[in-house]
Amino acid sequence: MMGLHPTSVKADYVSELKLVEDWLQRRAWVAVGEIGLDFYWDRTFEKEQYEAFHRQIEWALHYKIPIVIHSRNPCRRVSGW
Repeated sequence: MMGLHPTSVKADYVSELKLVEDWLQRRAWVAVGEIGLDFYWDRTFEKEQYEAFHRQIEWALHYKIPIVIHSRNPCRRVSGW
């Protein structure tokens, strides 16, 4: 698999995604992953995690390979829950 793990999504995520994209173009992969959302420890890069997740889903569709999803505390906390 090749992908940018959500806890690795930081301020430089665009350059990190470029590396992933370059590797996806170099050879055949069995999946894009482990990708997704992880807000358990930190929500600093929440918007960037969503953008990275969406972009990697697009690559999986382009290459016709599955995704492996990482999901940990992906929902916003709602009072009363």
